[in-house]
Amino acid sequence: LWPLVRRYRGAILLAAFMVALHGAAMALQNVFSKWFVDDVILAEGVAARDRWATLGKLVAGYLFVSFVLRMFMWHGGYRIFAWAREQMIFALRA
Repeated sequence: LWPLVRRYRGAILLAAFMVALHGAAMALQNVFSKWFVDDVILAEGVAARDRWATLGKLVAGYLFVSFVLRMFMWHGGYRIFAWAREQMIFALRA
């Protein structure tokens, strides 16, 4: 089994790295709500225009983390891992 795993270790490591980024993105998403409360709602002495600008940046960052880092990294990592797993199974059956 290890010679097969060794053959696809690059793909497996890439998939593991992508899934780890997905996990980090999930943790980062939770921080956005803190930044929203602290920097937009409870911010003192900040003009309304600056609050809207900060809110826009937070929304853009949240969407980037959600769609790119979470969805793409999870889906891409899963596909790469599934491909490596299928190649190993095909080699075992050959």
